[in-house]
Amino acid sequence: MNNIETFKQILHTIYDPNGFLYHRNYDFNNRYKSLSDAEILALLNQDSFHIETIHNKTISKLYIIFDLLLKRKSVEQYIEEKLDVTENTHIIIIHNRTKKVNLDKLYNLYPNIIELFYYKNLIFNIMNHKHVPLHYKVDKDIPELKSYNIKDLPKIKKKDPVIKFLGYNVGDIVCIKREISKVYREVIL
Repeated sequence: MNNIETFKQILHTIYDPNGFLYHRNYDFNNRYKSLSDAEILALLNQDSFHIETIHNKTISKLYIIFDLLLKRKSVEQYIEEKLDVTENTHIIIIHNRTKKVNLDKLYNLYPNIIELFYYKNLIFNIMNHKHVPLHYKVDKDIPELKSYNIKDLPKIKKKDPVIKFLGYNVGDIVCIKREISKVYREVIL
């Protein structure tokens, strides 16, 4: 990912008005939204780089780490040395599959706060694709679900590309609204 255009596209997906941060209810930190090529090149040449933003409903932090840029450190070392990790922290690691990331160690060190995204999956904002219907989380107590047993709802996996992009968790109920219908799904592992 030494390509400036690729990095720009990932930043656009993160900051797009219909993008990654918007769907996860995080504040937009405009610092990285429109960087010049020279500024991006300077970031790409640093030892490390992460984006820090605050969740707009609670006091929690989201760190987006570009693992591809960690030239001299492991992800674990970087997290320990550079980030302020609490139970209200969420860490997104954007990685290149060719670089070994020790998932078991990361998940054991930071349970329930780590998510991994392959960088090529963030070059295009999946929510802007014409064939991706509207997805939104709903409360289990809405009137439309009263006639359903929640356990009997059809399932959708947490690793589904849209569910993962939106940051939904196991047990969440998702409404998928198409032009002529809407369906409900329960997110499972």
